[in-house]
Formats: sequence, C-alpha cells, structure tokens
Amino acid sequence: MYAQGSPFTGSSGNATLIAEAVAATQGADVVIMALGLGNAVEGEGLDRSYLTFPEPQVALLEAIQNMNG
Repeated sequence: MYAQGSPFTGSSGNATLIAEAVAATQGADVVIMALGLGNAVEGEGLDRSYLTFPEPQVALLEAIQNMNG
C-alpha cells in the first residue's frame, strides 16, 4: 500500500494527504516511511541552517506515530 502523505514543503492539501496515509496504515503490522527533502529545499549552494524536517513531514510522522502507538 502506498500513500504520499505529505508534500516536501507547504501545507496545500496536507490534511487530506495525511488522512489518506493514516487510512493506509490501518491494520498494518509495519509502516515504512520515507521522509526527506526535495531539491527546492536543499541542494548545491542551497544549504539549510537547521536540521529539522519541514513541518508537513513532521505532522505526517506524528499522525502515523499516534495512530500506531
């Protein structure tokens, strides 16, 4: 099962994507999440001064974590 879950940045449609990802995890024994950054956020000459994930991805991670205990 696959669900996008979150855009790299921004919040457009994020609640819908998170709801779809949470629904996809129902009944799963294991959830594998791939989080990261896109080229628009980090790349050659575009380094970040912080080490946190973008807020949409943090919200997704917390929603999945809360659902699956």
